[in-house]
Amino acid sequence: MTTARDFLTGAAMLLRRQTTLQRASTLILVPAMTVVFIVLAGIAVDLSAMHLAQRRTHTIISVAADDAAGMIDDRALQLEGEVAIDPEASRRVALAHINAAHLPAELIGDPQITIDSDRRVLTVEVKVQTDHIFLKSVPGMGPEIITVRSSARLRG
Repeated sequence: MTTARDFLTGAAMLLRRQTTLQRASTLILVPAMTVVFIVLAGIAVDLSAMHLAQRRTHTIISVAADDAAGMIDDRALQLEGEVAIDPEASRRVALAHINAAHLPAELIGDPQITIDSDRRVLTVEVKVQTDHIFLKSVPGMGPEIITVRSSARLRG
């Protein structure tokens, strides 16, 4: 005949066994989740660094485009009364801005500076290359190339 004491002892042993199994599964899950968390944190840091490099480059390029668009062609204004962007002067100003600025990434090639046919909109485009912080240790993850474009319109 089973007594209450035997029942409680059996229940306690069963509870201890379940607790031991739970500890073992926790022992396996914690390191696995830690690795997953570190990988996700690395991806988040790298994506944030890429976004920051793109924003800083865009800020520099926007200032260069705005200042370059302000270079008015004096000759066209005097002869024809037309307000237009001076292509040579605007190119010099934009390149001077870009060369003087500390871009957050390595500049690839020459900046592309174009003026529309009406000579009222100037567009500056650059390509920069930035390295990953954490993901460069992953095979196949090379540097990222970011293209940044900004336009400025001459009003008047």
